[in-house]
Amino acid sequence: MDVREIVAFVAVARWSSFTRAAQQLGMPKQTLSRKVRSLERRLGVRLLDRTTRSVGLTDAGRRLLDRASDPLERIERAVEEVRATEREPAGELRIACPQLFGRSFLPSVIDRYLERYPDASVSVRLVDAITPPTWEGLDVLVHVGDWRDSPAKRTSLGQAINHCYASPAYLDRVRTPAEPEDLSALDGITYTREASRATWTLRRGRHRRRVVIRSRLKVNDAELALGLVLAGRGVAQLPRFLCDPHVAAGTLVRLLPDWRVEIGPIVALTRPDARRPAKVEAFLRLLGASVRGVTERRGA
Repeated sequence: MDVREIVAFVAVARWSSFTRAAQQLGMPKQTLSRKVRSLERRLGVRLLDRTTRSVGLTDAGRRLLDRASDPLERIERAVEEVRATEREPAGELRIACPQLFGRSFLPSVIDRYLERYPDASVSVRLVDAITPPTWEGLDVLVHVGDWRDSPAKRTSLGQAINHCYASPAYLDRVRTPAEPEDLSALDGITYTREASRATWTLRRGRHRRRVVIRSRLKVNDAELALGLVLAGRGVAQLPRFLCDPHVAAGTLVRLLPDWRVEIGPIVALTRPDARRPAKVEAFLRLLGASVRGVTERRGA
């Protein structure tokens, strides 16, 4: 059975007109008539009484219309619900992102998202390290760094930038650096796996300096490094969004303000194989506005 023939018959029966039914379905009148005749041949009965002025139902046609209308109406309602979901964010949005990024940015973004879209819900997975996405159970994956070999759709959220920071108490004991090379004389708090040495690459416009850092402290968490810097244990390169409140409060000093450490792009990755649904587009707009307010453009 060709469902399109049933749809054609129901449209003609509802409108009592081949012309109006063809207009509603967006198909030529001759095509519509051919589908109805084909259905009658399949069933071996006449469904419509045709005259030059009107179209009526036979008893068989009336019985078929009674049985076919309800399923078609349910399908139409289901299609409209899907279209409405695509227009207005709804359903669960599933996100994965690095822990520091998630703790720093997601609370306010998710709050605005849920306030704005009452039919939406959110599931967040914070991870230590992100491997290439399989997209199992995910809609959005936020990644810091380049990932050009992924087929995922990319939305740029800005550039992850670190600056060098120390506490006023620590700077009272050492010489405040005037050039990147001066950092090598200070106590570094680093993210390196090496026991005592790390290399930071600082940039100012087109100028680049590589500095070997002497380190007695190595950590794998930015908030832990921040705590050690606040305690006066040395200098660390840290995200600006994490340190700006402490700089404003006078408990941190940003060193070498014209120089910065570029970590990499911040990107939101979404499924490569489908158009983004409304819930993803709406979330990315809110996230992009929040992140761009505290990140920097490359070369800025």
